[in-house]
Amino acid sequence: MKIVDPKRMHSFSITIINNAKLNIEAYLGDLEERSGKEIQFEKSCEVNYYFQRKQLLLITPKINGIQTGETKTIILSDLIRNPGSSIIIFNGIGDLIISYKQTRMREVPSKNAVSSFNFNFNISNKIFDNPKNIPETYFIIYILDNKLKRALYKSQEYYVKNIVSNTIKLDNESLIVNGNSNTPLYLVLFCPHIRQNKPIGYAEFNLRLLEYNLSNDIITNLPLKSSKYGDIGNVNINYDQIIKYTFIDYLQKGMRINLDIAIDYTASNNEPLDNPIPLHNTDPRYTNDYEEVIEACGSIVTFYNDDQLFPVYGFGGIPRSSDNVDGSVNHCFNINFKKDPKIKGIENIIKAYRESLSKVTLASPTCFSPVIDKVIQEIKYDMENNRDENHYYILLILTDGCINDTQQTMDKIVEASYLPMSIIIVGIGKAVFTLMNLLDGDEKPVINSRGEPWKRDIVQFVEFEKFKKFNAVHYGTDLTEEVLKEIPTQVETYYRMVGKFYE
Repeated sequence: MKIVDPKRMHSFSITIINNAKLNIEAYLGDLEERSGKEIQFEKSCEVNYYFQRKQLLLITPKINGIQTGETKTIILSDLIRNPGSSIIIFNGIGDLIISYKQTRMREVPSKNAVSSFNFNFNISNKIFDNPKNIPETYFIIYILDNKLKRALYKSQEYYVKNIVSNTIKLDNESLIVNGNSNTPLYLVLFCPHIRQNKPIGYAEFNLRLLEYNLSNDIITNLPLKSSKYGDIGNVNINYDQIIKYTFIDYLQKGMRINLDIAIDYTASNNEPLDNPIPLHNTDPRYTNDYEEVIEACGSIVTFYNDDQLFPVYGFGGIPRSSDNVDGSVNHCFNINFKKDPKIKGIENIIKAYRESLSKVTLASPTCFSPVIDKVIQEIKYDMENNRDENHYYILLILTDGCINDTQQTMDKIVEASYLPMSIIIVGIGKAVFTLMNLLDGDEKPVINSRGEPWKRDIVQFVEFEKFKKFNAVHYGTDLTEEVLKEIPTQVETYYRMVGKFYE
């Protein structure tokens, strides 16, 4: 950070407050006092970043320890999305230029990396006595996890003595246990023709050894040992590591997050359990639960969308419009009753939602698959026509009850798992949401009607009522914590899966 003062020389210090959760101000410290026309501060402040929170940095200029000028505010997400620097102007004092650098997590060694291996085996003639007729041989990589060996990789079969493997890539997270890069790894060689159920040799290593050798330009050469044959040769490990991009990296590179919202217009909303007040309450003196969720979740996502335009759909209702002359139930309609479903800003979304309640007859049944398919088609169109852009989509579904098209919805979730998309389902009211666990996939993967599992976990289900009971004052903030916390991991998983990001 530096302050440029073109007029006079001062001594400055900066107080930064991280206002991250529940409006509790966390003091991060003062920068050192420095004098000069152009000041380069040496000290920096560390801030933990959370996608699911609204984080403000409150910056106060001081001269000789006394506040001078007004406190300025910067949104942390804006700073992260700007790959260069941000400038804050303090009238009469100077300009504060802020830059930031992402710090990788140090407590878990090499967590944000992928290990790349090539194995070159040199095996003794005492194992293969007929070099012209080498039997089937393969190797398995094991990790020692809580005193139990767990297989990480099995190679193809080889029919040569001096095996040279193809390139093998494994996430470093799979190569360590409890953050310990000394976790034992075993390269175990098998030849069923010679020893049917037992290995013919093995080599022991660990990630820390490989990283040390890599940093010192050493090719790791390990002896191949055998309980029956003794030393049977050696194996050279050509090791490298590829740093994995994080959610912050993708933001820096220009990723944009789109939010689609789907609202339940089924009749059960006006007959809520144990509550005489409709869930779609239109009393202007109060905000209803649908509005609370839209405000809580939408206000966070808006920080990552430049045009602030969000498609909003309804399902399970009968829109009273010229397009619906037969009065049938519609499972995916635009709540603004316009050709374009996009609405600018969260405030206008809530306004359009209120107005729609007088234009839609609540009906049944509850179906998710049409609105999920609508977003899938939107994504496919954008991917086809905006090839040089990286958009990630969040579909926020707000519903008061169980669905009637479970298998069709599971089919669409599996299809969506191959796309840059996450689905957040928030249960409104006091209904039993047991079926939502099938869609959430925490207990077992979502499987489509052809028996195919989803490619990655993309669904998060949350019951809004639980947050109201837990903390009646701050449930909005707690809700965003739970609803949005999995998004960064889901984004990272998608881009690693496709191996492509336009820059």
